[in-house]
Amino acid sequence: MQYRFSYHIHGYRREEEVGVIQKSLYLIRIYIYYRGTDMTKKLAALDVNKCIGCMECMFACTRRVGRGGFDKSAIRVRSAGGIERGFVIVVCRACENPPCAKVCPTDALRERKGGGVILNEDKCIGCGFCAQACIMGAIFWDGERNKPIVCKYCGECANYCVHNAIGLVEVKAEAEAEE
Repeated sequence: MQYRFSYHIHGYRREEEVGVIQKSLYLIRIYIYYRGTDMTKKLAALDVNKCIGCMECMFACTRRVGRGGFDKSAIRVRSAGGIERGFVIVVCRACENPPCAKVCPTDALRERKGGGVILNEDKCIGCGFCAQACIMGAIFWDGERNKPIVCKYCGECANYCVHNAIGLVEVKAEAEAEE
């Protein structure tokens, strides 16, 4: 039996004909994906020296929105200046008081519990102030939609990093941090 399955991810409407098992798997995957915005975890570069520049993390991040390539990725890997110097991983570091959220004139970016931001694309007017304000340079721009690309802390990129250069880490609870 085939079902018509429609869902929205990042403003893109997807519609597919799937079987009942596939439909269940899609729902689970979407739940896990959106659950990442409420978790008290953040993405971290665990050991940059392990990064070989394969860019699997970038591919995985772009695939989460149903696209291929690098253009919709919320993580970037670039050379640090030749083979001897290794690579730099540019990703949202989940700031406690994110400057990107503070400069947003429409409150499209709001602070996330545990650090970082959550983007409400419906409120975003595409001014680009957030990308300019990010001290890490970790807010990338989607020129096609004129919206920022912000890390959702889903961990999809970390799942594909075979060298464990990046990963999700627990954010200390505020009560623990005060002690």
